[in-house]
Amino acid sequence: AAGYTGFDGTNPFWTAADCVSDGVTYGDVVTNGTDPYMADGDTDGDGIDNSTEIANGTNPNDPCDPEQTEGYTSFDGTNTIWISADCDGDQLDNGEEIILGTEPYNPDSDGDGIGDGQEVLDNTNPLDECDSIGGTPALASDCDSDGLTFEEENDLGTDPNNPDTDGDGINDGQEQDDSTDPLDPCDSMGGTPPSDAVCDIAIGNSIISANGDGVNDFFDITNIESFPNNTVQIYNRWGVVVFEASGYDNNVVAFRGNSEGRATLGEGEQLPAGVYFYTIQFDNGNRSKSKSGYLYINR
Repeated sequence: AAGYTGFDGTNPFWTAADCVSDGVTYGDVVTNGTDPYMADGDTDGDGIDNSTEIANGTNPNDPCDPEQTEGYTSFDGTNTIWISADCDGDQLDNGEEIILGTEPYNPDSDGDGIGDGQEVLDNTNPLDECDSIGGTPALASDCDSDGLTFEEENDLGTDPNNPDTDGDGINDGQEQDDSTDPLDPCDSMGGTPPSDAVCDIAIGNSIISANGDGVNDFFDITNIESFPNNTVQIYNRWGVVVFEASGYDNNVVAFRGNSEGRATLGEGEQLPAGVYFYTIQFDNGNRSKSKSGYLYINR
């Protein structure tokens, strides 16, 4: 019977015999380490009979020889030799892979670049390409379910793990459909910019007190420094430009009641008290915006 060990492995009559008629002599069976009393057995549980393995030159005691590819299912999942082996070298034995549902012939079942065994150590899911530490999902995956693939998010510069990169309440994929910028919280259709987003300028003061007391001594355009691609023009009552500047920043470049335009006054001369008209043009992301109104110089 299978498992019998009372034979004399040096006896030439016994070693030449093939009592189970599987095409392999007992002598060859002893040399190979397989069970001489198991006809056409599969000692290593890899789904290939010992005699076939011997004929093919593979090891009938090695469940990983011949090496199989992903999807191979002819193994014997109850064979203790096969269960204890690690045929894909991913730090998980075949039995553990069967329990986990991972692929025993693929070291990276979810294809994210992190081996199954490492994912178990990292406490991430080796069957989820979007759950890993340092892994890379497939280009066609959509890990944040925002309607954009991993490849598209990489091209756009959006966060593949955040469905709303700019935090305006509109998913990145929807912003693409709307032709708005998923990286600009101020550019959306129906969204709400986060509280810390600077989406527009405001007029800080409409009266310039050019009297040297340090209060309202320049035309304050709130948030203008957030939009450096800007142009500010100020006109007198006759429509003559008395001030014109690009890159207005409320500091180095600011209107303080002095002539810096194409007026009859010389550049740097004080403008007379009175009402003036301003226009502000600035780029907000991909859009050009403008504001206009009146200001007063008080001396």
